[in-house]
Order: sequence, then C-alpha cells, then structure tokens
Amino acid sequence: MHALDNNCPHNGGPLSKGTLDGQALTCPWHGWRWDVTSGRNEWPGTNWRAPRVPVRIVGDEIQLPVL
Repeated sequence: MHALDNNCPHNGGPLSKGTLDGQALTCPWHGWRWDVTSGRNEWPGTNWRAPRVPVRIVGDEIQLPVL
C-alpha cells in the first residue's frame, strides 16, 4: 500500500484529483507523473520527489498519520 502527499511538488496541484495508471499518478494540473511506490517524478532528467506518507494496515482499517 502506498500514499503520497496531496500537493504536487511541481506547482501544488491536488494529486488526489489526478489519475492512477498502474503505479503512475498523474497530476491533474500539468500532467506531471509520479511513481506512487517511490514518489519519484517520471519525467526524464528530473530528480523531484513527491513526499511519501506512511501507511499502516490495522485489521480492516487503512491508517494514515494526521498531517
């Protein structure tokens, strides 16, 4: 299970409004793609990362920290 911060590091777009294709999450504002497993930007030549958020499974609950 993976989670990223909701704010796109590129320009603050709402990643929760983006689209997920496999492991790639696309920001709805400018189309930047982020690998949800690492937070890495998929555009060649960039070293940007979206902050990852720790996920914990407890019983049948998915728990995320309160930020």
